[in-house]
Amino acid sequence: MVLLPRTLAEKVLWIALSLSAGFCEEFVYRGYLLQRFFESTRSIPAAIVLQAAVYPALPWQVAASVFFLGLLFVSVAAWKRTLIPGMLMHGVLDALAVVAWHG
Repeated sequence: MVLLPRTLAEKVLWIALSLSAGFCEEFVYRGYLLQRFFESTRSIPAAIVLQAAVYPALPWQVAASVFFLGLLFVSVAAWKRTLIPGMLMHGVLDALAVVAWHG
């Protein structure tokens, strides 16, 4: 794919962008939305499923894997009461996508 990073500088920028995207998405989806859905439903399981369902507006094959990753990240956030593990996992997965697509 043309948009994948090719040079070392592009790969370093990709990793930085991936880490920042992981941080921001976890903050919004697993932090803010989880709180709002919990306030609305008063149920952690319902809030977890709702926030995971909101995120993936993608083709169903991709959306299914994103949904389950969202469930994993939010479950860890609810269990540990911190977004940091999910942020790190999310950023690392995004950064490693280059290796999976590009080798």
